[in-house]
Amino acid sequence: MAAPRKYPEELKARAVRMVRDIDERGAIKRVADQLDINPETLRNWTRQAEIDDGERAGISSAEHEENKRLRAENAELRRAKEILRKASAYFAPTPTSSPACSPRLRRRSPTASSPPTLRRRTTRPPSSTTATTTRRAMPRERERM
Repeated sequence: MAAPRKYPEELKARAVRMVRDIDERGAIKRVADQLDINPETLRNWTRQAEIDDGERAGISSAEHEENKRLRAENAELRRAKEILRKASAYFAPTPTSSPACSPRLRRRSPTASSPPTLRRRTTRPPSSTTATTTRRAMPRERERM
């Protein structure tokens, strides 16, 4: 929860207006003494009012508030991204459930605690079924040409 404001907005606006109306050297100190405000605080208020009015270069109050809001939003998005990254890592499929480890390639291990192993495929010599398949594919290739 934010701390309560020490000075009301009306007092700030009145003090800045008084400093601008006097427009002479030592005006900030004199107005600060009259209103029982720290002179440096009043000087900061005056500078910020000049920036907000476009009389001085700097970041206006509206830009400062926008930057503050965007920083908070950015921090929230970073937290959400981190949560999603951790969740996706947690729910990611295990290596044994990947498509490369299909059930027909898996062999049951002798013990339940050891991970399943993959069978190696053996190379087979061309058979008559392979030749038949090749002959069937040839007419299709002629049709494509």
